[in-house]
Amino acid sequence: MPLNVKEIISPDLYKWFSEDIDRPCDDTELFLLLRAWEFVGYAARAGEMGKDQFGGIQDRLSDVLKTPELKKRIIAGVEDSSPHLRALCGRTVLDNKLGDYEKVALRLLGDEEAFVRRHMCETLHLKPPPAALVELEHLAQNDPFPSVRALATRALAKGDPIKVIPILLHIHETDKEYEEDLMIDTPSSHAASALDELMKTNWIFVRNDRGFSTLRPGGSDYARLVEHAKSYLERLKREQGGEK
Repeated sequence: MPLNVKEIISPDLYKWFSEDIDRPCDDTELFLLLRAWEFVGYAARAGEMGKDQFGGIQDRLSDVLKTPELKKRIIAGVEDSSPHLRALCGRTVLDNKLGDYEKVALRLLGDEEAFVRRHMCETLHLKPPPAALVELEHLAQNDPFPSVRALATRALAKGDPIKVIPILLHIHETDKEYEEDLMIDTPSSHAASALDELMKTNWIFVRNDRGFSTLRPGGSDYARLVEHAKSYLERLKREQGGEK
């Protein structure tokens, strides 16, 4: 499928995103299209200025990316030689539930590159397929990279409370490692946020009815969070056992 990618995404974005490619891609055109799609989507959500500046590009990209030919290329891209394209394609497959997206989630959570695993954990935070939760539990506790453990830990907020609360409590109490070159908090901090989200409490963040979170006035209360999580877990166990 011949495409004039430079004109679809604009010469300026074409040059900018060409410099982003970390190593040769098997499908460079697809990398540039998805990188631009991600960027203009963020810009459009940021306000009217972004929509005015990039709305035309977004419309052109939307027309291209919804074609069957491009969908096939996106699904194939999860096996590309470039980890950046694998991550972009994986994100797109999972966000749009293309093909066997659960299989793709498992494949990329086990990717050899930490960059890809990290992006998949972040993508799966909102609604991980049940099959992916087991792998997220494994990564949260065992991945060699703290950033991957942190984002996998955060995704456990969508897991079975009886199963994941003990894991989150252990990570919160023990895993305070981080990578200085990445702006990602420690697994310990993400475990606290996941507990707060899972229990729908406000010991770390205050959430409004539109789904946005703000820092808790007076700061996070980790001691109360842990205390609440332990009592919450015991109550769930009693209810599961038929006790009142």
